[in-house]
Amino acid sequence: MSAMSGCFGGHAWYSLAINFGTACPAILHAIIALGAYHEMSEAIKSTEAWSLDRSANPSALSSLASVQYMKAIPLLRDSLSSNESSPAGNEIACVLFACIESLRGNRQSASVHVTGGLSVIKSRQKRQLNASEEAIMKPVVARMSLMQSLYGRPRGIRFPELLDPYDETPSLLEGRFVNLKDAYTASTGMLNGNVRYVEMTKHGSFPDQATMDIAYAAHLSHVEDWSKAFEAYASEPPTSVEEVLGRVLLRAHHSLARAFLAACRTRQETSFDLGISHFELIVRSLEPFILGLANSGQPFSTSFSLDMGLVPTLFYTAIKCRHPKVRRRAIALLRLAPRREGLWDAIEAAKVAELVVKFEETYLDESGKRDSSTEPSLVPEWARILDVDILGIDSLDPSRQLVILRWKPDGIDGKVQDMRSYIRW
Repeated sequence: MSAMSGCFGGHAWYSLAINFGTACPAILHAIIALGAYHEMSEAIKSTEAWSLDRSANPSALSSLASVQYMKAIPLLRDSLSSNESSPAGNEIACVLFACIESLRGNRQSASVHVTGGLSVIKSRQKRQLNASEEAIMKPVVARMSLMQSLYGRPRGIRFPELLDPYDETPSLLEGRFVNLKDAYTASTGMLNGNVRYVEMTKHGSFPDQATMDIAYAAHLSHVEDWSKAFEAYASEPPTSVEEVLGRVLLRAHHSLARAFLAACRTRQETSFDLGISHFELIVRSLEPFILGLANSGQPFSTSFSLDMGLVPTLFYTAIKCRHPKVRRRAIALLRLAPRREGLWDAIEAAKVAELVVKFEETYLDESGKRDSSTEPSLVPEWARILDVDILGIDSLDPSRQLVILRWKPDGIDGKVQDMRSYIRW
């Protein structure tokens, strides 16, 4: 399990899960199953669709994974029905099961388990019953809820309510974060707030412009305060390679937050053109790390992580930045980073982004076709993709996967139209 910790670490909840596993057979079987599925995922080719339990020639490892998972499911069900399990144990089980279903390629089932973990935590919060073990699990479930909400988004449907990763923001030492973990936890809270604000503006949830402006100012202040505390922390030398990468990723997350926060104040996709500098910074900061690993032939430390790292960040850069060179650099980086982060798959994200680029650039203005390193490609507003829904592998043809592109060809006041398309595996 420690192999899935990513650069931000997750050892506290891993240790907690193992401790609970000694007394809860359902959790123990789930841990064994997750370990087997993760080992299988490490060997899969980056160009294959992730569906580990559907092989025509199942291995001994896949059989072990399936058997252990099938044992865990009824045991957990019995434990829940008898009220013998603890809330923290239920939260651990939800996270384990969500990871397993993600690795098996069952995104909908994974989302159900994440939602289950959210429900347990929120019901306990309302009654102020959270134990110390639950305090460890809360940031984990919060990060998974954010990843679930962002997957395949921005969607044309509402998403489940997000969970903040803390009751109180991480304390600062002389105006800076104490460590990378605190900076990451605070970043998750910042991103949660931004996603809520973006969704509220999209759905017209503010009663008037003044209220929306006040909320915008508050979120912008939150983003700027986080940046100041982070840069003060980052002024100190890093102590590990993981910390170096963690700092790069958090800066990229911050740049993405700034781009979306600025663009969401209007209903126009062309607003993202004002944030091209943020998108360029994301690509420029991630390129040395990803290209360095690719050129050296060294693999990523793990193919699967619960952390929100580079995949969603590069995906949104590719679909929302209309500068032809920047978005293509983002896609190229996704293809060089065969990773799974929560529900996200880098190769899948690259294929979907290529679909969006091909669609939009069919309608390029003539002036947008020129080779320019400084000016964005002039994709007209009406031709820009608003929402992307990434759906499942076709059960009748596993070589294709449905993607729905949403756009407004009749202008921003026109009706949203869906276009069904497929990516190929």
